[in-house]
Amino acid sequence: MKKYWIVVADQKEIPLIDSLIKFDIEAEFHVCGIGLLESVYHFSETLCKAAELPAGILLAGTAGSPDSDDLFKVCLTNQFLYPQFLFEELPEFLPEKWSTQSFLPESICRAYLDKPVYSSFGISKNTKHFSECMLPAWENMEALSLSWICYKRKIPFMALLCCTNALGSRSRQEWKENYIQAGKVLQEELRRIFKNVSPKVF
Repeated sequence: MKKYWIVVADQKEIPLIDSLIKFDIEAEFHVCGIGLLESVYHFSETLCKAAELPAGILLAGTAGSPDSDDLFKVCLTNQFLYPQFLFEELPEFLPEKWSTQSFLPESICRAYLDKPVYSSFGISKNTKHFSECMLPAWENMEALSLSWICYKRKIPFMALLCCTNALGSRSRQEWKENYIQAGKVLQEELRRIFKNVSPKVF
């Protein structure tokens, strides 16, 4: 029987995630690394070494939002946007957005925000750069990278994200101030999700 995976960028982001997986949740736990390129490398390597592809993957992590009122809110999504969607014209053979296959029950998904996710390649100092975005999208590097691989490989994938900061000049500082609390929020949300899903899913 295929297993489900929970993936994080770094084990430090979610306190006691290893014991949570070991004692409370029946799923495999993997660390993909931080950033667009690092996560692609490690995740691809993990998939290649796996005896079989997972039945579904849930990435848990932190995110930035253009709305400061989103702080510590949680998003569960399978909607993703290409990194340069804001002000650049993409080659016509590249999709502007894509959706991965959802695998959690609709009753659980409805309990969370559903924001599309994209990624930048760093921290923008220009808040206007994000506020002019047409969509209220959240930013997370690893979710975008893993979603593209899963989209191409047809592996069900969802991202569970807790907002740590408003996008803009103070993003980095706000993330440092809030990521520990966000990790505790994610820990509890993972418990809640796994407690309420069918054993056939996890």
